[in-house]
Amino acid sequence: MRRLHVRLMQPASAARNRDAAFHTAAFPYVPGWVVRGALASAWVREFGPPEPASARRAAFIALFEGTVRFGPLLPRGASFEPLSLARCKYPQSPDCRSVLVDLITDDTDECPSCHRGIEQLKGALRGSSLRERTRVALDEHETARDGAMFTREEIPAESDLDGWIDGEHDWLASVEEMPIWVGGRRSTSGKGIASCSSGSAPDAGPITQPGRLVIRCATPLISLDTTGRPQLQPSTRELAARLGVDEGSIELERRFARPVVIGGWHQASGLPKPRELAAVPGSTFVYHVEGLTDRQCSSLAAHGLGHRTREGFGWIEVNPAPWVAPEPAVVSTPRAAPRLASGALLELPLADRRWVADFIDDRRREVELRREAQPDGPQSVLQTDRVAGFDTRQRVEFEAALRSDDLTALKVLAAQLREAR
Repeated sequence: MRRLHVRLMQPASAARNRDAAFHTAAFPYVPGWVVRGALASAWVREFGPPEPASARRAAFIALFEGTVRFGPLLPRGASFEPLSLARCKYPQSPDCRSVLVDLITDDTDECPSCHRGIEQLKGALRGSSLRERTRVALDEHETARDGAMFTREEIPAESDLDGWIDGEHDWLASVEEMPIWVGGRRSTSGKGIASCSSGSAPDAGPITQPGRLVIRCATPLISLDTTGRPQLQPSTRELAARLGVDEGSIELERRFARPVVIGGWHQASGLPKPRELAAVPGSTFVYHVEGLTDRQCSSLAAHGLGHRTREGFGWIEVNPAPWVAPEPAVVSTPRAAPRLASGALLELPLADRRWVADFIDDRRREVELRREAQPDGPQSVLQTDRVAGFDTRQRVEFEAALRSDDLTALKVLAAQLREAR
């Protein structure tokens, strides 16, 4: 088991669907199938496409089409609400707002504080936040196109995301401070720095009552019944095989589940993935299993359930500890964009501005990839005939930009140089 950490350098948006609309809703986390695709893209950038004649094709298939499971990346400290918990439906006091009723052990339909009705939690991701960013499409003259404004939901830049990868591979050990791109709009969004480290697999919790098995979905669960139809609970046949018991010894006592339809996009083929009916994260199932042991629970916790597990579906928690709501996500106020220039470079002709922007982008890539600039790099550019035509202020600003390590400021300056009219 490996722990994956990604620090977002840019906002990231993993769309919930591929429908054409002016508003694109996104997941408040990075799903496992997006993580898998992002790491596969990083592998291809390093070794090239896994063509049939490629010597590394077998290694690629073993990593991304084999038994390795890629879990989701969640904002640090965030967790899904269990659907087995309920809260006061009409809270009248602070006590009502804070109370949570565990429906697994407490068979009630009223708030213990005010004795009004209660409602189940919906499986929302708590401790995470999304921002909306509105943009406008440009025409062939690079000016705003009328009626072409659109909005995307995004995980903010500078977010720390954590997740798990179940499986070992030599290449995963080399993922250290590696640039990756997650989600959509990757020309301007989704840049992150990924690191992978060894970790201990989450274990099952203790059995609280003889024979009681509690399974909580940590990611969407895709499950089919014996006729191939989708169902909102784990397959009893698969569960029996994982536990090593007879199917007849398993009895579903309680189910807390909600459906969700999940699609996706296969980047390599440029085609949409099939839409699947799944149980939402936080869905909880209570079973009675005759002769259940802690060893069987630990074995079950080490595997996923359902279909498409390598893409992040079907990760589960077994006999989880009581859920504690995380602290609300802090949505920071966007900082003013840093500046490297006072405006002298913006006075250059358009062709010169774009030429300068290209060199600034080169410097930004050096910083992103943690490469040291060549000692004579900025000096050789500054000695060209083209720069000789700049005035003193413009040469000073250009040299400062070529030596800067401020990624955001470099990005802002390059954009300003290309956009200024």
